[in-house]
Amino acid sequence: MKDRKKWSIFSIVMAVAVVAIVLSVVMMNLPIAQSEPEDNHVRYSYQAVSQQDLAQKMSIQSDIHYGEAYPMGVSYPETSSQKVNDQIKSFVDSQVEQFQTAIASSSSDQPTGSSTELNIDYELSSFNEDIVSVLFHVRQNGGDSSRDGLTAMTFHLETGQRMNLSDFFQEDSGYEQYLLDKVQHSLQDQKVLDKKEKGPVSVDQLQNFMLDGDQITFYFTPGSVADSSFGQLQVSIPLRLMHSFSYFQFDDDGTSVSSQPEAYPAVTQPETPQASVGTKQIALTFDDGPYKNTEKVLDLLDQYNAKATFFVVGNRVEYFPETIRRMVSSGHCIGNHTYSHKRLDNLSPAQVSEQLTKTNEAVKEITGGYVPQYVRPPYGFFDHNIKTIDGMPMIMWTVDPGDWSLQDTGKIAQGVIENAKDGDIVILHEQLTQSVEATEIILQELTAQGFSFVTVDQLMDK
Repeated sequence: MKDRKKWSIFSIVMAVAVVAIVLSVVMMNLPIAQSEPEDNHVRYSYQAVSQQDLAQKMSIQSDIHYGEAYPMGVSYPETSSQKVNDQIKSFVDSQVEQFQTAIASSSSDQPTGSSTELNIDYELSSFNEDIVSVLFHVRQNGGDSSRDGLTAMTFHLETGQRMNLSDFFQEDSGYEQYLLDKVQHSLQDQKVLDKKEKGPVSVDQLQNFMLDGDQITFYFTPGSVADSSFGQLQVSIPLRLMHSFSYFQFDDDGTSVSSQPEAYPAVTQPETPQASVGTKQIALTFDDGPYKNTEKVLDLLDQYNAKATFFVVGNRVEYFPETIRRMVSSGHCIGNHTYSHKRLDNLSPAQVSEQLTKTNEAVKEITGGYVPQYVRPPYGFFDHNIKTIDGMPMIMWTVDPGDWSLQDTGKIAQGVIENAKDGDIVILHEQLTQSVEATEIILQELTAQGFSFVTVDQLMDK
């Protein structure tokens, strides 16, 4: 009896030991520690934020340089945090300096301006209202080399801190190897890497990430993890998979659908009045907006009962929805000036279409249906023998006062007034205060001379 009891105890002890050994082996082979984050570390609660809401919490800054030596179209966001803004501006300035240095030291015999350009555009995403990511797309042509790359930055708006990957995960949890394995498998699934091939992905390369809703996306420059023929590569991983060893907190089960912003109601377009027979007509056009100054221009146009055409840049549209809607409701014409002010002659047909389509869609969404019908190429760089781009008539200009290079309001106005003829198309840039002031002089003087200010489409119908 005693022997049987001893044997039972021994059996139980052995069973427990076996279970313990099995569990130890399983835990050792897990790709990452599965403990909950320490209680003394801040957690980041997920909150879905729409692109519309994100844009309305920020503003956009644009720096467009029109000279042939250094044509630049640079856009970057401005947030509620000055610390964040300083870091963003520092990055942008470094890219501009790199571009200018490359052009100045170029050994190329190619004439300046033939394809030279720096273009910086960006995308926004967020994990919640405080944690925001910015993905910069930097494209440089000119100098002895060109570049086309993506740089991602993630910021905490409340603290102003630029956040690293380590800020979101438990230390010594093995998260780096876990992410490297996930990236490796994704690249294999994309057929970028062979199943047996080990990609040269390093931990440092994982720092080029952005938080996009409830997923994290890593970006890799061409040739860094696979053959350069594959171009820019990206890998997205659901953050919920890493909840147990990260500081991301999800209060839902992942099945809820985030609320969508309300659609803008359609803007009513007034009927376009016919110009009197024999009236001299001229079309004022404004490029690169909208800006805050655009409202001042609209006020002046209302004052003189004048119509104009605004060639808008698509990435600015969502930041000025009411201005865009006012353009349409006031009977003005909206034209397409690409999405990020890129030189169209440096782009493939597919890239040109993307630039125009994104702008048209942005305007259509905000106005509830208005779609731009005309396009003006940035800097005027395009094959002028081509009359349409992607099916849209290309509109150039016949009077250019060179307002972007002048500070004198009077000279800008004089450059238009002295050269104005029936049927002319004038180019101006409303972000320039001197151009807005010159617009008032132009409206006053040419109205007195019997000119009627019409939109481009009215002029085309003449």
